[in-house]
Amino acid sequence: MKKFVLTSHKFTGSIQFWFNEIGILINYMNETDLDEKGHKWMLANLPEHEYMLSELGTKIKGKIEELPPDLNFESFYEPYNHKVQKKRALALWNKMNDESKLAAIFSVKPYLAYLQRVKWRNQADPDTYLRNAMYETDWNKQHK
Repeated sequence: MKKFVLTSHKFTGSIQFWFNEIGILINYMNETDLDEKGHKWMLANLPEHEYMLSELGTKIKGKIEELPPDLNFESFYEPYNHKVQKKRALALWNKMNDESKLAAIFSVKPYLAYLQRVKWRNQADPDTYLRNAMYETDWNKQHK
C-alpha cells in the first residue's frame, strides 16, 4: 500500500490518499479547512488511480508527497492474525532490512488467501514465516 499527502497554499491542513498494490484508491482522509464547495470539488475530483495524483496536484497547485510506509512490527503482526511466538517474530523482524519488512507486510494478504484456497495447509507461525522468508513467495501464483 502506498500513502500520499497533498498540501496547498489554497487550504490549511492536508489530504491523504491510500492506494493498494495495483494503484487503486482505497482510502481518503481530508483534514483541511475547505468549505462545502471545496469539499464537493475534491470528492468529484478524487484520483481513482495513483497515476491521477499528479494531475490533481497541478489542478489545485498543491504539493504531493509519498509518505514512507509504516514498517513497524505491528503492521505485519496484526493482519497476520496468528498470535503465537511474538517475541521470536519480533526479534527476527528487528534484524530484517526495510525491503524485507515491506515484502513481509505486503505478502500477508496473498498468503492468507492462498491458505483459504488450499484449505489443507495450516498457517505458519509468524516467526517461521519470517525466518524462512516465506514472504518472498508469490502466493497469488501458488495453487497447491
